[in-house]
Amino acid sequence: CASLLEEVSTALQTGEVPDTSTAVQHKALLALVSLQARELKKAYDLVVSLIKDLDKCEPTTFFTSTAYLGAVEVLVKLLHLGKDDEDEVAKFAKRQSLVNDLGSALSTLYEFDQLFAISQPRSLLWKGVHFALRGKDAKADAKFAEARELALSLGMDFDAAVARFYQGRYSRNTLESGNFTKDAFHEFQQLGVAFNGQL
Repeated sequence: CASLLEEVSTALQTGEVPDTSTAVQHKALLALVSLQARELKKAYDLVVSLIKDLDKCEPTTFFTSTAYLGAVEVLVKLLHLGKDDEDEVAKFAKRQSLVNDLGSALSTLYEFDQLFAISQPRSLLWKGVHFALRGKDAKADAKFAEARELALSLGMDFDAAVARFYQGRYSRNTLESGNFTKDAFHEFQQLGVAFNGQL
């Protein structure tokens, strides 16, 4: 995957792919691959650059909205790393900066949601995570429930299960948390998905 992305990087730098949508998708994928390779600073720098690029885009291309979702997902992952990785991230970004970057990205993503209903459940999910990270539990629960309900109404069963998973992850009620998580994994199993929080 990384070598293919490098080929695309070369093509983008030589101007062979002038499409902005392709360029932002590419940057989102590079950020994700960097995160998976534990190149945390590179992942963060790519996301910050990606958000700046996306802020210049018009919300007219669905692929651009998926790049925005990718930026948000990388930021969420950077906020949920293990202790060793958290210490590494703290060298280049404070937790509050990551939360602020997440809020900024979600604000712009709203414009894309107005055109592409398919991005709305995941966007609502990340808004719920953002509220939870800021200690606004009631608002977080409302967004998780809204994300799940909308996903189900759109026939997006995987996204509905993901919303339930994150609702369980962030619930402060231990019993509710366990029930939501159990429900989510049951739904993933019914969908034939081996999910372990890897978005």
